Amino acid sequence: MAVYKHVWNWKAMADPIAHLLNEPEDDERDRLTLKWRHEIQSQLNVILVISALIASVVASSLTWPDFALPTGSLGTVLTIVKALWFSALLFSIVAIASAAQLAMGLSRIAAYSTDLKYTRRMLASLDPRDPARSTTELSYSKLWMWQIPAVLLNWSTCLYVLGLTILVYEEARSLLVQHVGGGAAAIS
Repeated sequence: MAVYKHVWNWKAMADPIAHLLNEPEDDERDRLTLKWRHEIQSQLNVILVISALIASVVASSLTWPDFALPTGSLGTVLTIVKALWFSALLFSIVAIASAAQLAMGLSRIAAYSTDLKYTRRMLASLDPRDPARSTTELSYSKLWMWQIPAVLLNWSTCLYVLGLTILVYEEARSLLVQHVGGGAAAIS
């Protein structure tokens, strides 16, 4: 679990939630909950915009002329690049859908008069009203749910950059082989 906490920056996301769930003073707990909700809505809005931009970049890249008639060894590379880019496009679209769903959920919860309690209950692993527990535990599955749009956006960006890197490398290698001749074939 320690590796995942480091890789996905769990601590930065989990600590504020655990703090707001277990704050003893009602006013401070409400203030922390409002702050968390505002910050997560801002994060989801940024993810919505960036995912849409990544999706448009990927979609426009798929219309490049090189993709029309792939031939030879470049055809295999273009097939790999297309697969990476279609995956990036899919991840971007799913990131948009999941971020929009989470943002709408937060907006709907805000319509209730007890919205801050619902928000905290939504983040907790057990019913926070259980008197047998002295602290309320954070649900790591729910924490993962809040991270899904950011993770999908990151994967989408990585897949697009990987496909672009492969495409540029193969084009450069192909040009080098054409201009220098057979001696450069050892590069591949």
